[in-house]
Amino acid sequence: RYPLHMINTVTSTIVLHDSRSVLSVDENKLLQRKHLLLKYAFEDPEVKHKFGTQKRTITAFTDTYMSLHLVMSDHLGMGLKYLMKGIFEDPRCLNDRRILGIIKQSLLSLRRKITGSNHPKK
Repeated sequence: RYPLHMINTVTSTIVLHDSRSVLSVDENKLLQRKHLLLKYAFEDPEVKHKFGTQKRTITAFTDTYMSLHLVMSDHLGMGLKYLMKGIFEDPRCLNDRRILGIIKQSLLSLRRKITGSNHPKK
């Protein structure tokens, strides 16, 4: 078994295009992935030892991850629900850059709903 290491370096980028799967997400599948991620990660003794005290923070960040992807796929109400869950789980997630993305995508989603527009979700 290899030891767990943490680095603060960007190691990849994601290109946004119309056929990305994050633009058409299923809340139930996303929720199931979140539960499995947390379940299997925290069943591991080394993960539990190293990150056990941060489980609430990790849970909050998985909730805001879900929020972002839900609002990007125009599920605004559900996205805001998971944003609030994340904030209640650990308010420090408000300091993350993802929050700005959630706000931006929420406003774009709201604009699409008001105008009836189907232009690309950017």
